[in-house]
Amino acid sequence: MSDIEDALKRRAEADAKTIAVSVTGADVTLTGTVHSWAERDLATHSAWGSAGVQKVIDKMNIVY
Repeated sequence: MSDIEDALKRRAEADAKTIAVSVTGADVTLTGTVHSWAERDLATHSAWGSAGVQKVIDKMNIVY
């Protein structure tokens, strides 16, 4: 899980700290808030780019 969190922190904007990451087996669930579709896409792509991930469940909310 820390690899995914580290990737989010490196690649996402300052609001990455509002994204919670949970891992069950090879499934990653992202929850929390982002401020744009671009931030949401960046978070999901970062999760997909982590080794061993087979499924990304996006439960993030966009708050404009």
